[in-house]
Amino acid sequence: MGKKKGFETTLRQIWNERYNFGENALDSFGIVIICVSIGMTLVNYFLGVYHMAMVTLAMGVWMALCVLVYHISKSKKIIFFGAAAFIIGLMVYFVVDGGVNGFSVVWLFLLPPVSMYFWSLYYGTLISGILGVFTAIYMWTPLHMMGYIYTPTFLHRFPIVYFAEMTMCLIVNYFNWKYKHEQEELLQAAEVANRSKSDFLANMSHEIRTPMNAIMGMCELVLNEEDLSADVRDNCNNIWISGKNLLGIINDLLDFSKIESGKMELVSERYNLASTLNDIINMAMARKGDKDIEIMVDCDPNIPELLYGDEIRIRQIIVNILTNAIKFTQSGGVRF
Repeated sequence: MGKKKGFETTLRQIWNERYNFGENALDSFGIVIICVSIGMTLVNYFLGVYHMAMVTLAMGVWMALCVLVYHISKSKKIIFFGAAAFIIGLMVYFVVDGGVNGFSVVWLFLLPPVSMYFWSLYYGTLISGILGVFTAIYMWTPLHMMGYIYTPTFLHRFPIVYFAEMTMCLIVNYFNWKYKHEQEELLQAAEVANRSKSDFLANMSHEIRTPMNAIMGMCELVLNEEDLSADVRDNCNNIWISGKNLLGIINDLLDFSKIESGKMELVSERYNLASTLNDIINMAMARKGDKDIEIMVDCDPNIPELLYGDEIRIRQIIVNILTNAIKFTQSGGVRF
């Protein structure tokens, strides 16, 4: 029951995508047919096979008209049915007339791969199947006496070889179609998971930021008290600095989700360079821990105290560089 349902779903998808061919595919198909028709027209003309030259020339003119009408109307059905009707008629003519010494019927072998590639799997299979059935009926019945006289071996085996080729093309194109859909489903699932992750990071970051701002605000109130002991003031100051560092990490998470969603923006405003450097140094000292290294700051005294830019991004850049320097420095010092 499950396999039957899956088969019905697959057929329904193939049916729904029967016109799922893009403008480039239609143009490419038209250009290929036009070029082939021009080439075969010249060959037939110089070989003196004038009736085949007229047929191939008519094929090229018809395809050019179909492409022109398609670009004017933007209707895929016009170019599709116009090209399909003419190609079916042309192939029927090749089968009956035989062309040059019966060779023209070989053009039928190009139809399954070309139609399934440039057109949809549904219509490519349908058109190839129609011509295959016609060819089998024509060659395996007395109807073949009405046109070109093929050899008995050719009459018996050509339809079988044609159906074998059509079946192989159908299998290959079906699996290509199937794998393409599986890749699209996996890509959609990955995009949904990525959006969910970004939403989770953004929501959790906001949830954490609210109580952290409250903690830092309480620390600032305590630090404003005048009758604090040195130890309490020191501890409150450490709590405030650690809270600010944690807010920086939360901002990094938010930035990560913004980058993934393409909403990253720079916010330029005035900031105090000395205050920024002081916070960075305090963070660097906390990261240094017990490492026996020295952190040295070399700041140009000519730099203005107030600068204009995105302080958060500048702070992130300097902190990241300084953190890596401290991490990979085992002795000596870090100078920035």
